[in-house]
Amino acid sequence: MYSTCNICGAQPSKYKCPKCTIKYCSLPCFKSHKPSHDSNNAPPSSATSAAAAAAAAASDPPSVTAQPQASTPTSSAPAPPPPPPAATAAATAATTPEEDPLTTLLSSPALHHLFQTHPSLRSTLRSIYASTLEPDPDDWAERQRHAQQQQRSFNNYNNNFRGRGRGGRGGRGGRGGRGRGGGGRGGPGGWVDLGLDGQQARGPWRQEAADKFAVRRLMRVREAGGEEEEEGGGEGMREFVALVTAAVAAAEGEGEEGAEGEGGGGGGEQWMG
Repeated sequence: MYSTCNICGAQPSKYKCPKCTIKYCSLPCFKSHKPSHDSNNAPPSSATSAAAAAAAAASDPPSVTAQPQASTPTSSAPAPPPPPPAATAAATAATTPEEDPLTTLLSSPALHHLFQTHPSLRSTLRSIYASTLEPDPDDWAERQRHAQQQQRSFNNYNNNFRGRGRGGRGGRGGRGGRGRGGGGRGGPGGWVDLGLDGQQARGPWRQEAADKFAVRRLMRVREAGGEEEEEGGGEGMREFVALVTAAVAAAEGEGEEGAEGEGGGGGGEQWMG
C-alpha cells in the first residue's frame, strides 16, 4: 500500500517534488506546493518545507502590536523626493526571486508538440520518475521477498543446467568432460531481472541507488531504436533531453549558443502533468 499525498492527504502519492521529498498525487497539488520554493532559491529540505506548511496552516494571523505614535514636530521637514523610475524598477527586479526554468516552460509549445508527436513519451517519463519514489515499507519488503525467491529459483536452474552439460559425448573418443551445458557459451547467463529498480534484494531502500537506476534507464531509452521507438524511446527521448538541456543552459546564462552546443532546441519541460 502506497503512502497518501502529502498535499491533499486524500489520494495515493504518485510523484515527488524535484526540490524536496514532498510527495503528491497530481499537478494541482504540485502547483499548490510549488510557491513554497519560489521565495527562496536554495531548495529546502523535506523537514523544513513540511514544518513550514504545517505552521502556516495551523497558526493564527500574526498579531500587530500598536506602536507609540511619534509626536509631530512643530516645524515639519520637507518630504524626500521619490526615487527615479529606473531605480524603482531595478530594486523590484533585484527582490524578485528567479523562477525555476523548467516550471516556467510548463506551457512550452515545443514540448506540447513533442508529446503530440510521441504520445507514449509522457507515460515513459512518468514511469522513470516513479522509480525514484520511496515505496511503502510493507510493499518494499514484499518485493524483496519475491526477488529473493526469483534469485534462488534462477540459481537452482542454472546449477542444474550446468550439471546436465558435463560429461557429454564421453563415448566418442574419450572426449568426456567437455559438455556443452552450463553458464558458458551455450548456457544461460548469470543475470536475472529482480524487479527492484536497481536496489539490493536485501537491505533498506536507498534513494541514491534509485536515482542512479533512473538515470541509467533514461539513457537506455534515449539510445533505443526499432520497436522500442514506439515505447517512447529513441528519437522522442532525445528531443526531450535536448529541450531540457536548452532550458537549463539558458537559465544559467549560457544563452542560445550554449543550448545549441548541447544539441538543443527551444524550450524545456518537466514531464509532470
